[in-house]
Amino acid sequence: RGQRVQCYNLGQPELVSRFTYVPHQQRQQQQAAGNSWMVWHPQLLLQPTGQLANVLRAAGVQWDAYDPKIGFIGFAQNLIRLSQQQLGLRIAVHATIDCYGNLRFDRQAAPLQLGLRETLWHFKLSNLLIFESEQHIDGFRQRLYQANRTLPGFVRVIGLDGSTYNVKTGMENYRLNLPAPNSGALLFSGVADGPEVLPVSQEDYQATGGPLDLRLRYYMNVSWQAHRAHQEVEALRQQNNQLQQQIRQAKAELKDAEKALEAANTKQQREW
Repeated sequence: RGQRVQCYNLGQPELVSRFTYVPHQQRQQQQAAGNSWMVWHPQLLLQPTGQLANVLRAAGVQWDAYDPKIGFIGFAQNLIRLSQQQLGLRIAVHATIDCYGNLRFDRQAAPLQLGLRETLWHFKLSNLLIFESEQHIDGFRQRLYQANRTLPGFVRVIGLDGSTYNVKTGMENYRLNLPAPNSGALLFSGVADGPEVLPVSQEDYQATGGPLDLRLRYYMNVSWQAHRAHQEVEALRQQNNQLQQQIRQAKAELKDAEKALEAANTKQQREW
């Protein structure tokens, strides 16, 4: 109550050029080629293309893997976890696709079936990068400078500590008033309750695709690696215990054999 509510008609011709489209066949081809986990994730995530992808490469940012030094968490449009009902929602958009993958409204074209992430969230949050802190944002900009590149005006950057860059026109470093960490509010978290946060089994992982936040995926893999290492150490410990048992048994058998040999020698000497 008292808050402004915005409504959008996603079938509006003026919005079509702000949408994106990834055909199912293209996703299948990328998946078959062994591309990024973002291709097969059940949340139907989007990958950067064109100028944005080049900017990230120039700054050494991997958009599908977390690096603690770089602090990139993900694209805002991908950090919103949709429900199954929302994932199934399709918007019919009359458009054609040019050679660069851009959509152009065409009333005569057969309608494309686009999802919420390709329409609403791409329209509102495309080119919005999420980093951990102002320090990481500054590092991102510094690496671009060293690569003789500048951050395009259409790319906006937000840090989870409230720092921003390019968010407001004419105000490069506008600071957001974010909720306190202990307020229970989550901003661009990309997580949900249950096994979607940190899957505890491969079955959960396959079902949910795992977290969307690159940090959580990173620490999930670290946790699994530590668990596997613990299992390997435990297996080696058991093997070592078995070997020690076999050694003790062999020593006991050797001792018995020595006693038997000594007894046989003693008996033979008496007989002589």
